[in-house]
This record gives sequence, C-alpha cells and structure tokens, in this order.
Amino acid sequence: MDKIVKKFKEWIGLKEKIDSYKKIYPQFREGEVWWVSVGENIGVEISGKSADFSRPVLIYRKLSNEGFLGIPMSTKIKEGTWYSIIDFGNKKINIILSQVRVFSSKRMHTKMGELSKHDREKVSLDFFNLYFLNNKKFPPPLLEAGSWVNPKYVNSIANHNKSVKLLVPFYSQFNKVTLDGWQDRACAPTCLKMVLQYLSDGDFKFSIDDLILEGTTIVGGYIEGIGWAHAGLIRIAHNHGFLAYDEEFRSIKINIRKKSFEKSDFEEELVTKGIKKIKKTLENGVPVIISCSASFTDKHRPHQVVLVGYDEAGFYYHEPEARDDSGANRFVDLETFRKHWRKFAIFLNK
Repeated sequence: MDKIVKKFKEWIGLKEKIDSYKKIYPQFREGEVWWVSVGENIGVEISGKSADFSRPVLIYRKLSNEGFLGIPMSTKIKEGTWYSIIDFGNKKINIILSQVRVFSSKRMHTKMGELSKHDREKVSLDFFNLYFLNNKKFPPPLLEAGSWVNPKYVNSIANHNKSVKLLVPFYSQFNKVTLDGWQDRACAPTCLKMVLQYLSDGDFKFSIDDLILEGTTIVGGYIEGIGWAHAGLIRIAHNHGFLAYDEEFRSIKINIRKKSFEKSDFEEELVTKGIKKIKKTLENGVPVIISCSASFTDKHRPHQVVLVGYDEAGFYYHEPEARDDSGANRFVDLETFRKHWRKFAIFLNK
C-alpha cells in the first residue's frame, strides 16, 4: 500500500510540473507514435512506466494543437477485440484499443515513429469493430438504429473501396489438432473453431480437438468414408449457444416418367443468388463456411474453408489445410469459385 501511495504522490508532483509548462506545443500529426506521460492511474486504467510515467501512444485523432485522441501501446501481446496487433520498430506491438482517451499535448515527450498506411488501416478497422460492430445502442449514423454494422462502411473509411475483409482468427488443422489420425480429416471442425472464436470475440475456449471429440460423439456428425456432415457441425454450434443452419444452392430437373435427373435451368440463377447471400452475410460482419474442391482445384476431394471477405474480383478465405499462417486471407477469383464451390454453405451467428 505504501508503495502505491508513493507512486501516486510522485505522479501528482510530476503532473503539477507538466501542467505548469508554457503553451509551447510539439508539432505532431495523426498516425505518429510518441512517448506520452500517461500517469499513474486506477483500476483497469493503464498506467505509464519509469520516472516520467510514460509509454508509447498512437496519435489516433488530432483534435487541436493542445490535445489529441490517443491509444496507448504495449509490447505485451494479447488477443481479442480490445487489441490491434501491428508491426512497429521491427517487433509486434499491441495497440490497446480499450484504453483510448484524450491527452493534452503537454504530456508528449519524444516522437518514436509513424505507422505505415497498412497498419493505420488495420487499427481503424479494429477500432470500428470494437466500438461500433453490433453496438445497437450507438450504431453509425449511416445505418438504421439496431441494424448490423456494415463492414463495407468500415472499409470505405480505411480503403475508400467496396471490399470486405473480416479479421477472423486463423488456425491450421495440422498445427492445432493433436488427436492421432485426425490432422488430415479436421478441415471442418477447424473452420468451425475459427468462426466461433470470431463470433465470441476471442472468448470461445474449446479447442479443435474438443470439437472433434464432440462431433464424433454426435450420431452422424462424422461419417467414415464420407467426412463431416453439415448437420453435425450445426449441432456442435447449437450446443455452444450459436445460431447455425446450412443451405444448398443446387437445382435439378427431375423426369418423373423416366425417373432420371439432369441439371436444372435454374441452377445458375440459384448459384448467383447464393453468392449474393454469402456476400451479404460477410457485409453483415459474419464469416461463412463453404464446401469446395480441395485447394479450389481437386474436384475429387471435398473440402471446407472459411470465407472471410470479398471484393469485385472474388473471395478471401482461410485455408485450414495450410501448415502455417500463409493459409490466412488467401484469394480465389470468382470464376474459379463458381467452378469449384460445391453449392453448400453454413451460416452462423450469435
């Protein structure tokens, strides 16, 4: 307790000194990182370090020469929607979005550097997702109150285009699955883990191994020689409190007299509608699990991936069969997608 009291007294003394500084404000701009005297604070409020109680702070929005909206930074990496992880100064840095606040420019000491355009866009998207995504009480003014936040709007701020790319966590079935004999059969539960982890804001505690064991316990969850049944994946999602359903965008023409089947005239139209529905779901901030040919090339091997975004040319997806992070945010052009999509999709939500 005495140590805490001593720190508060030291900070109060320094705070009085900072407040007495003459009105000579440093030249700064948005996107820069400065050492800032954050202070010794209380509860969940982040504090500074060293004798000047400082830490790196991102200048997120310059309000005037006298103050700015800043976001404290840390080298301690944590995952979740409260944080935005970037590369800065040849190391991974955590932008602690939950600690955003207004600072007087009198607190500023030394400029450390400036974020790249790519990292500024990432921080803006993460900031928007934390403070506006699913915030039905305070939605952006461009949307109806209570509606889903449209990530298109987010990206129009950062990129000035109409693309959508959700920040869905990526997992490799070969790195995360430890059950014997399951690594090469775990694309579906790995996809499910990615989506549920995203929808729960990083709080989904069950591993891919857990989902495999649960799925193989469900009757018909996994069928030897065939693979994972959509109904089994949906049941797992329901068991953990998530909404889920699958939809098939196929259409066949049945000749009742000949008892034969052929491709329907409506199939292409139905596929187009399915693609529109997938895009709309992504716009609403929700990734989609789809069935496709493995690697979008091998029609003889069914596979599942997570669609995490799209642009005018095609879709972005997470490839669970990748053995490292190169599986994240891969791209497939629309023509290839239509050719190798198996016309099945699983839609999930909270």
